[in-house]
Amino acid sequence: MKILKQGDGFARQSPELRPDVKVLQQALVKAGYPVTADGLFGRGTEDALKRFQADRGLPVTGVTDAATWKALGEDGGVLRGFRGDAAWVHAREGYAGKAYWPGGESGVTLDPGIDLGYAELALVEKLYGKLFSREQLNAVKAVAGIKGEAAKKALAADPVLQGIRVSREQSDVIFPYAADPYWKKIAGRFETLADKDTFPPVQTVMLSLAYNRGPYNKGLEVLRQPIREKNWAKVADVVGAMQQDHPLEGIRKRRRMEAELIRSHL
Repeated sequence: MKILKQGDGFARQSPELRPDVKVLQQALVKAGYPVTADGLFGRGTEDALKRFQADRGLPVTGVTDAATWKALGEDGGVLRGFRGDAAWVHAREGYAGKAYWPGGESGVTLDPGIDLGYAELALVEKLYGKLFSREQLNAVKAVAGIKGEAAKKALAADPVLQGIRVSREQSDVIFPYAADPYWKKIAGRFETLADKDTFPPVQTVMLSLAYNRGPYNKGLEVLRQPIREKNWAKVADVVGAMQQDHPLEGIRKRRRMEAELIRSHL
């Protein structure tokens, strides 16, 4: 991996490094150091990197040397092989900031999409243990495994659950863990998706599609050949044409946004 420093990714210094800076920023987020994954190595990214280096006993330089990249790789236990922009997907999914019930067979869900009906309690404690009070954690544990209408009723009956709040910054840090199951499924279905030479915006779009349409949706099968052939322009064309007869404008617009994300980076 490249040596990166403050100023990289900006037009005045090295705009060609923007994808590499995004990889760094995503790795910092996955390691628990919130930073905006915009591809611009500014003061916020440098500060987060220095905190990471200090916590790992590395020289605090704010520069990504080999030892820093190695440590980031060891911490990145989620979204393995993903070099896209998880924050982009999170922004499309929206931000609730509280406990809610999405409907159907879902359980009570914590922003950014950790479904307590299905999530392992050990993971929930890892992600929210430092954010919630003991009373809130106990309320969360009480609804673990409850799904459907029963979950809806449990949330409505518990003011402690209703009072839970998750900040946008906290949600950004947790999001990779919420996205990880979707990434594993879509990357398992499209076997070359996690390859090192796969175009990062295509990974972003496929994660977005997995979230929005489901990782096993039959309508995604048309993407198999262009992804295998690494024909990124074709992937953009296919995605942009998807669901353009859908009754909801939001769905039609999201497909066009996904296509444009790929095209804008070609």
